[in-house]
Amino acid sequence: MIQNGLITKWKRDNWPREKLCGEKSGHRPATLQDTQGVFYILPVLLMLASLTLAGEIMLHETQKFLVSKGIDLTKGSVKENIHLISSAFSWMSGEREVLKE
Repeated sequence: MIQNGLITKWKRDNWPREKLCGEKSGHRPATLQDTQGVFYILPVLLMLASLTLAGEIMLHETQKFLVSKGIDLTKGSVKENIHLISSAFSWMSGEREVLKE
């Protein structure tokens, strides 16, 4: 390939032409203004990740609490399970409402 001149032809066809001294190529280094969008998105994504982690921890603690009370969420309707979970949250927060099975 080198002896046949293919590399030279590909280089001539595909690489940008070399500029003469003093000509501007139109390229410039990236600045903070070019990348500032990332710095706006990062705190939003960190907040979303923190809220997701907090939700996962709350769900785990609620499931652990319900299991300790002998309540099985696999039985019953979705409406009953939502009521049990909300009762567990209020009981864990100090209201001490009696849970119904």
